[in-house]
Amino acid sequence: MKSYDTVFFDLDGTLSESGEGILYCIRKTVEDMNISVPENFVMGSVIGPPLSDSFYRMGLDDERVSLAVKTYKSYYNSKGKYMNRAYDGIKELLNELRDNGVKLGVATSKYERFAREIVEYIGLLPYFDFISGATADAQRQKKIDVLNHGIKNLEAVPERTALVGDTKFDAEGARLCGCGFIGVLYGYGTREEMQAEGAVDFAETAKNIKEFIL
Repeated sequence: MKSYDTVFFDLDGTLSESGEGILYCIRKTVEDMNISVPENFVMGSVIGPPLSDSFYRMGLDDERVSLAVKTYKSYYNSKGKYMNRAYDGIKELLNELRDNGVKLGVATSKYERFAREIVEYIGLLPYFDFISGATADAQRQKKIDVLNHGIKNLEAVPERTALVGDTKFDAEGARLCGCGFIGVLYGYGTREEMQAEGAVDFAETAKNIKEFIL
């Protein structure tokens, strides 16, 4: 008997190894806009949270954040989105989950159009019933918002739904939505950060994820 009927996956650091492309676009944006990045800013921390949050943490005001997001998206659309690959074992995992009747979705804070294009580019689009991402106007961008949007569209029951993710933002979103959460340890977050948001189930590899679902 499976534990969950519906499973959503985060994109960056869970389905897709995407850090190279994200950091490339962040650095190009910082360079183009002459942004003075605070000395204590950890560049790797931009992977996971909504894009605007990262620029706010660099000390930018609303107008500069808006311009930085547009600049980043321009770089990401032309090059960054092609610097992605599916993690080893993900396709096999998704095949097995679908064979067992599990509904599958993507819930990401990435701009939804980019998310769909990336999922297609890395060969995973046929596996998913719905892709939920951030809106262009940023009205839907936090994990709780994109996850609730996906749950609504798949008519899923939160108690029978899980989110698979790699950061504290994923763990928090699942907790706030009343869903289960499976943390992956091969991504960009840490076990400790996810545990602080209530996570208890962790998978070392993509193959291990199914142990918490089927």
